[in-house]
Amino acid sequence: MTDDIGKPDLRQRARHALERSQRQDSAGEQAPDPQTLALLEATLKAMPVRTREIFLAARMDAMSYREIAKATGLSITMVERHMAKAIGLLDHALRYGSVPAPRRRWRRLWLW
Repeated sequence: MTDDIGKPDLRQRARHALERSQRQDSAGEQAPDPQTLALLEATLKAMPVRTREIFLAARMDAMSYREIAKATGLSITMVERHMAKAIGLLDHALRYGSVPAPRRRWRRLWLW
């Protein structure tokens, strides 16, 4: 299944990333747990768009941080921050079994 651009859809990309990260050297590989895949997919969907795009470009398309920075117009440091954020969100989801709630930026209220 592909989207209108021709890239694999989010579910396939998440499944492929999980399978790739769980590969074992033994011949008796297990299929990934469907609940875990659903949790990872939900976490990917809950990520900010740019963070998700950068994460998938690095993990699925095997782009280097330098290539991603050049393609997006960001600095390499910002690409690293987006990757750290994505990995942190996925780690939270796997550790606690729930999609982390999106953080809201609080604006300082000025009371005059």
